[in-house]
Amino acid sequence: MLIHLYEWHQLLLNWVSSNQKEEEKNFLPKPYNWKTYGVMNVEMIWEKHQNIPYEKSTEMLKDSHNKKMKLIDTFSNEELFSKGLFMIR
Repeated sequence: MLIHLYEWHQLLLNWVSSNQKEEEKNFLPKPYNWKTYGVMNVEMIWEKHQNIPYEKSTEMLKDSHNKKMKLIDTFSNEELFSKGLFMIR
């Protein structure tokens, strides 16, 4: 579960970074989409991280959470809740 959250934080951080650079990037990496993200969870997350110890996964999640929170703090409430600020794909 910890690694799952970590990887979804990574998706968010990378997607926002790309949007800020005005680069077109899907939130989910190819070949996945919103109909197949369950497969992505298994192939890209579960299989990739089977050997990560609990202590390491905790550290990774804390780090990604802190980065996500710092990123959120860079936006105003209006930016966070306005449609169209980010290019959703």
